[in-house]
Amino acid sequence: MTARGGSHPRAAARRRWHFVLPGSLEATTGGTRYDRRVVAGLRSASWDAAVHELPGDYPRPETADVAAARCTFARVPDGALVAVDGLALGALPAEARAHARRLRLVALVHHPLCDETGLAPAVRDALLASERASLAHVRAVVVTSAATARRLAELDLVPATTPVHVVEPGVDAAPPSPARRPGETCRLVSVGGLTTRKAHDDTANALSGLTELDWTWTVVGRTDQESACADALLTRVAADGLRSRVEITGELDDASLAAVLERSHVLVHPARYEGYGMAVAEALSRALPAVVSTGGALGDTAPEDASLRFEPGDVDGLRDRLERVVRDANVYASLRAGAERARSATRPWERVADAFRAVLEEVAE
Repeated sequence: MTARGGSHPRAAARRRWHFVLPGSLEATTGGTRYDRRVVAGLRSASWDAAVHELPGDYPRPETADVAAARCTFARVPDGALVAVDGLALGALPAEARAHARRLRLVALVHHPLCDETGLAPAVRDALLASERASLAHVRAVVVTSAATARRLAELDLVPATTPVHVVEPGVDAAPPSPARRPGETCRLVSVGGLTTRKAHDDTANALSGLTELDWTWTVVGRTDQESACADALLTRVAADGLRSRVEITGELDDASLAAVLERSHVLVHPARYEGYGMAVAEALSRALPAVVSTGGALGDTAPEDASLRFEPGDVDGLRDRLERVVRDANVYASLRAGAERARSATRPWERVADAFRAVLEEVAE
């Protein structure tokens, strides 16, 4: 359990808020990158942030360090403005209830906890009940997509009187990646941890039927979140004779990830579900077209003229889209043009921080 606060010569003139999240703010998951950019953006706009990093494996209460969380909340002064990442808050209904009156609580929900892929029914039901109980005690909810806002309503997770604000992620300005030249190997890239929800195994299964085409595939993401899933992907790649064409890099820092995207041609994102899809937005910021599922918010994140879509889990559909974009130069060129148009409409992180700050200001009044 750690707490970090910003400093400034005119500290008395700066507003202060607290941000609570599971694990390190420096982690490279999409959700934590969002958290990090919001904290940085508000600090640059005269809002000091005290960041509280909770130990333990969230969101399940049996693996979360609830005692450390209880200590963290108890140390926050009365009347403080506190935003809590939903991955942690959903597992802490007792803490939310205990501090709801004395703290101004705001929940940041990337996606409902019960929508994680592969959950046993009993676990799903427990997470649904726990998150609903936690969100009953916050003054506002921030979600990262309109699709997540709709999903909260479908699941009746938020009281009707609690405002829900959509604050979508942003992207950094970046030069476009070079377009694929005629006769050049098509360099496919996927970004996301090797987990069941990210469904990289679907891509491996699809590509195993396209070995006559000229492609390579790079997978960027953590390998330690679901070791069985990571091992199965490595085994499948080896069994299908794809090892010479597939690179699994593991987790990369932002600069190394940018370098991978700079030399790629097409993003492949087969996730079963996403609360937004930051990998897609970041690929579009470099004019990379996408082959993407419609899981969760992905149907909203990827423009139709810049992507080929398929239903989550439809390996045959994924294989068909991959074949089209790799084999047909006209299909690729059309999608590339759409991605270049989407690139011009990307949202800078400064706007995201401004929107998040407006929610905090409303709660602080």
